[in-house]
Amino acid sequence: MRKEVLGESVEILSFTDSKEKPSLLVDRQRLSSVKSERKSGSINTSEFPCPPTLDLPDVPQGLDQPTYYTPPKDVYGGYTKMKDNILQGRMFNEKDICLVCKIKMGKMYNRWMGSVAVTDKTNKCVVLTTAADVASESNSIHWDNFVERVLELPDNENINHVEGFYIDDAKVTYLVYEHLICETLDVRVNACRGGDDSAPTRQPLSDSEVMRYLFGILEGVQLLQSYGFLHPGLTTKKVLLTKQGTCKLYDFCLSEDAAYRMIVQKSEKKCTLNQFAPEALSKNEYTQASDVWSTANVIWEILSSGAPPFSDEVEISEDDVTVPEWPDTYQEIRNNRLFECWRTVSSRRPTISLLKMSFEKVFESVQEQRNFYGHPTDTLDLYVPMKGTTL
Repeated sequence: MRKEVLGESVEILSFTDSKEKPSLLVDRQRLSSVKSERKSGSINTSEFPCPPTLDLPDVPQGLDQPTYYTPPKDVYGGYTKMKDNILQGRMFNEKDICLVCKIKMGKMYNRWMGSVAVTDKTNKCVVLTTAADVASESNSIHWDNFVERVLELPDNENINHVEGFYIDDAKVTYLVYEHLICETLDVRVNACRGGDDSAPTRQPLSDSEVMRYLFGILEGVQLLQSYGFLHPGLTTKKVLLTKQGTCKLYDFCLSEDAAYRMIVQKSEKKCTLNQFAPEALSKNEYTQASDVWSTANVIWEILSSGAPPFSDEVEISEDDVTVPEWPDTYQEIRNNRLFECWRTVSSRRPTISLLKMSFEKVFESVQEQRNFYGHPTDTLDLYVPMKGTTL
């Protein structure tokens, strides 16, 4: 069959014009015939291949049945999922605990001074902490998860030690912390500066003290972050300082509770860039990068005898804040990585591990120079690395 297309005569192939249909066309009559034969049963199905028949293996007989341990529901007050080695010897009986007086009743935590029986005739002074009623009833914090995670923390001299936990008759869980006779870090660093009209009451921090404090704080924050904790509002007032000169962190929280913790703190007092990072103040966001900002603030207060890095009047903007000048007293241990911790965009800040590593390199370099020139070093030989305590 021919047709004219665009002025030209073209031959069009039509199946109807062909005596033999293409093999791809289905013979409808044959298909209908096969269907009829299947329905009537006249078709021989043995002509079609069948899948092989496989027998299942016999079940072994005479084997001992497995035994599964199902812990009782009431054991440890709901902490049955915790590892036995974590719980062993860390749960106190009610008869061993005595609440003496209230320390602080807050919106997140309540704290008591108390005692725990060490032996039949000896008691030990402790601090007991539990979730505040308002936070517990509103499920604003994950207290049970916090207790479990804290008990998993390894012993570290830069974290306030947890003796164990205690559950009272009302099923309220208390964390039992060691009680330390110490001061907070702000008392020590501010004493080096003195007031507006008063002279310093203590000598300036030596290089070894600065390094010990810095590495203690960096070591503690690094360990906390590796276990899923954050420390909103970290300042020198939130760092304990023992008589031996060891910094100990306390009052931290789970990362998922950090935003609520920060909002509570902001509702209680005026907060600036000296307490929180820009994203925390403007967006109520708190991450590990926000922790880095606060840690840098603490380090600066140590270097500057308690002076904060920023004026309280500094406003938040998209631009990076103007960083202060490095203190003249500690030019030898200058570390420009610290200034990067105050970048407005949180993703541009170094991690706490990178910050700690940068200070290690600075102190090692100073130590090598002093050893080369024969300068004496003080009690800590200028730098004592802390190893093997973080993940």
